[in-house]
Amino acid sequence: VKQAHWASQAWRPVVNRIVATWIGRFDPERIIILENLGTGVTTQTRKGDLLQDVKYFVHPPLQIRTDYRFANSMVARDKLTFFYGKKSAEQFLENCAWSDDDDRVIIPEITGVYVYESAKTTTVVMKGEQRT
Repeated sequence: VKQAHWASQAWRPVVNRIVATWIGRFDPERIIILENLGTGVTTQTRKGDLLQDVKYFVHPPLQIRTDYRFANSMVARDKLTFFYGKKSAEQFLENCAWSDDDDRVIIPEITGVYVYESAKTTTVVMKGEQRT
């Protein structure tokens, strides 16, 4: 679900309904949902509140770096244009791209990881720690 395509917060009840359907239909112990918290940045630029109202989701979301790595600037431009449009692709390449030791083009990105843990789940191992 892309918030930019929906008026104001109209997407929120749809996402909540989808997640509630998953939980009701499949009765899972865990669900993991990923949300883009910022592309072209090295720190979070979005709130990370996608699932704040859904019971049993861990809040705030865990944050991980999910940088894009492209073989060269031509491939980067092509792929970024496909996903983000020409204007955003050019902005990413001009303002925030860098190259690694292998001359691959890197575009930084932050991803939020939401973890649903059902009430029946009693022990969870996360980040090497056990909690009950």
